[in-house]
Amino acid sequence: SITLGDPGSDDSVGLKVLKNSLTGESVDIAWTFGGKVDSLRLKSPVTGKVRDLLVSSGRNATRLLTMGWGANEFLMPFANRIENGTYVDVVTGHRYYMKRTNHEETVDNAIHGFLIGRSMDVVSENQDPSGASVTLAYSFNSANDSESMAKGYPYHLSVQLTYTLNSEGLTITASATNRLDEGEPLPFYMGMHPYFEVSDVASSSVLLDPCSEWNQIEVDENLIPTGKTVPFDAFNGDSIGGSTQKPTLWDNGFKATASSQHCDTLRTEVYDPGFGDSSVLWMASPAFKWVQIFTGGTPALGQAIAVEPMSGETNAFNNYQAEGLLLQAGETW
Repeated sequence: SITLGDPGSDDSVGLKVLKNSLTGESVDIAWTFGGKVDSLRLKSPVTGKVRDLLVSSGRNATRLLTMGWGANEFLMPFANRIENGTYVDVVTGHRYYMKRTNHEETVDNAIHGFLIGRSMDVVSENQDPSGASVTLAYSFNSANDSESMAKGYPYHLSVQLTYTLNSEGLTITASATNRLDEGEPLPFYMGMHPYFEVSDVASSSVLLDPCSEWNQIEVDENLIPTGKTVPFDAFNGDSIGGSTQKPTLWDNGFKATASSQHCDTLRTEVYDPGFGDSSVLWMASPAFKWVQIFTGGTPALGQAIAVEPMSGETNAFNNYQAEGLLLQAGETW
């Protein structure tokens, strides 16, 4: 464990560090800040050298706390945007109003869920010759814990994240539980917001898994899906384009159309000709059919491409998915 900043102050951050002492590979996990992956260093199979895969604070507490952009954060109990920060419980018919956190669009949407910035519990830490892992947990709306309350989301949701560093890279396994023994279901879907570091976004490329066909999700001026999709055949290895300071802007969602039986794992690859290798995001769950590609973090975050895996579509609390996302009392996802 490492503490950044002055221990006990509001500006301090607690890190759990998983490290392979033989290879030098490592991951820094901000357990006091929503489980954010602040650093991921893996060995390149091309160069044999360890390098940073994700944008990082460089173990600077101020930078970590103020980086913004949802960089390398976990998005729970929803990913991406909820239109105007409001939705209707499909069981009770009650309308809820969440904190609206996205003020750059013509309508203030709620964005990226409520886990970001929250201090999580360390459930377990393990290491053996095959690797090391740590499990973090958080419970929303816990009795006698006012900080756990989530405006517009009154449900008894608990989540766990297990991070494992081994010879395969970094694996993150998530679970979510409706803590009620009986009663109403709760809506839930999730995502993550990793920003892959590249030497130049414009000359780098994104490759969606060719195992599946892909649809692009059409959106309105506030980036809320319209319900329509169109076949998509780009992100096939061509460079992003644009310039170093202003690469071509993408902020779009895509859905794989293949069944999980046909494609049990979906890979999205970010190739950087400057490094000569690729960062690969694996989605190894049938729930994860969606990715959002975002190139607009440059120059604020440096040269980086966000590839956001999601278990539901943007605005899923309000669209055709709403009923299918419900977790019944006592159910674990």
